[in-house]
Amino acid sequence: MHIQGFYPPKAAKEIARRLTQDPARQLEWKVSNPQKGLESSDVRTIGSQPYNMVASSRDKAAEEAYFDGALACMRELREGNSSSSSTTSTSSSKSGQGQEPIPELPVLGPLDKLRLELDEIFPAGATVTKHPKDGRPFVAGLARVMQGPTQHLEGFIHVDDIHPISSDEGLFSANLYLELPFTGGGELLIYDVEVRSRWEFYTNASALALLTHPGEAGQDILRSRLPKPKIIKPAPGDLILLSAQRPHAVAGFPLGTRVSIQSFLSYKKGQPLQLDN
Repeated sequence: MHIQGFYPPKAAKEIARRLTQDPARQLEWKVSNPQKGLESSDVRTIGSQPYNMVASSRDKAAEEAYFDGALACMRELREGNSSSSSTTSTSSSKSGQGQEPIPELPVLGPLDKLRLELDEIFPAGATVTKHPKDGRPFVAGLARVMQGPTQHLEGFIHVDDIHPISSDEGLFSANLYLELPFTGGGELLIYDVEVRSRWEFYTNASALALLTHPGEAGQDILRSRLPKPKIIKPAPGDLILLSAQRPHAVAGFPLGTRVSIQSFLSYKKGQPLQLDN
C-alpha cells in the first residue's frame, strides 16, 4: 500500500535535515554474513539500534540501554516538528496595521501520525509493544539513513520474517520517507512471491534460506529465480506498508542520501497492532 503525501513533504525534508546534521550520531546496523560473520550494512540508524540486533548480541547492558533510551528515541522524532510555513490572519487589526502573522502550529511527528491513525481505524487499535515483564516500551520506529555509494546497487533481497503468510497473524513494515537521493535510486522493490503453507515452505526451504543471509552468491541465485520486482518510487512524505514476509529490497544509488522512519507492525487476529523496531 503506497499512500502519497501521508506527511507534509516540506516538514519531512526538514526532519531529515535535522536528523542527519550530525553524522557522528549514526549507528551501525550489522547483519550476519555466513562467510564473513557480522558486517556493516548500507543502513545506519539514529537514536538506537534495532532490538533484534541488540538481542542477538546477548549483551545485557546493551539491552538495558535500548529500553532505557526508548522514550528519548521516540520523542526526538516528535519534538521540533512544525508546519512548513507561516500563515496570516484574514482580518485586519483594530489599529489598522493590516494582516498579522499567525504563529507556526506544531504538527504530529510522522511516527505519531501513523500510530494515531492506525489506532483510529484498526478494530482492535494499535499500541507500542511493551516489555512483557516490566512494561517498558520498545522503540516504536527508527530513523534509517542510507548514504551513497551503497554496497548493493541492485538492492539486498530479503524478508524480515520467514514464516508462511497467514490471515490470522503476520508481520508488516511501515516506511515513512523523509528524503530520497537526488540522483535517483532508493526505490522499494517488492517481489510477488508468498509462502502460505508449511508444504510450500519446506519445498522451497533452500531458496528461502537465502533470503536471510547477505552473501552475494545467494543474492545472484535469488535474482535469477525470483520474478521481476514491482518497483515503487516514493517521495518525501509518502508512506508505504508491505508484508515483511514477502521478499523485498531497496535499490542502491551512487550518490545522495535516503532517510526514512521504519516501524514493524505485528498483527494477531483480535488483538491490537503492536509497533516496534
